[in-house]
Amino acid sequence: MGDWDGRSRDGRFRNALREHGALVSRGTTTKDLIGLAGHFRGEGILSELINGNKKEIVDAVQDAIKSDAVVLVCVSWSKLEGHWLMVVGHQGYEDGGVYQPTHLLCLDPLSEAPKASLWNAVIAVYDDEGKAVRGGTYSCDHWGMDGQVSPCKLDQLLTLCLES
Repeated sequence: MGDWDGRSRDGRFRNALREHGALVSRGTTTKDLIGLAGHFRGEGILSELINGNKKEIVDAVQDAIKSDAVVLVCVSWSKLEGHWLMVVGHQGYEDGGVYQPTHLLCLDPLSEAPKASLWNAVIAVYDDEGKAVRGGTYSCDHWGMDGQVSPCKLDQLLTLCLES
């Protein structure tokens, strides 16, 4: 990236990454991600932010994966602690011809890179009966590669896709 001309699209993207401090632990906001994606708008890459309840976000995740979009979900563990993960798939079951998702399969940048699967974290969104995994605001479970399970909430969905 050091050879990119700072006046080119790629160079401006590199400069934005440096300005933001990518790969530094200060976090990335929704605005940061949309701004970084905006550097590639001219290449036909569009970002879409989806706010909603868990069902709306899970439905939108499924639709985005079907359309080959990059799917980023913001998960929170408390009012002050949030985190972006890339959703690479989902699993669930079919009952009477209706698919019920139960888990979102994710790549979590805070976890070790996966060695035997395409994901390194799982968000349990519904149980095997299609009900919330747990009650309350943090009604999902985040399963990390370290074996820890922690209650969490789906906050937002950001998709990146090619303009059709």
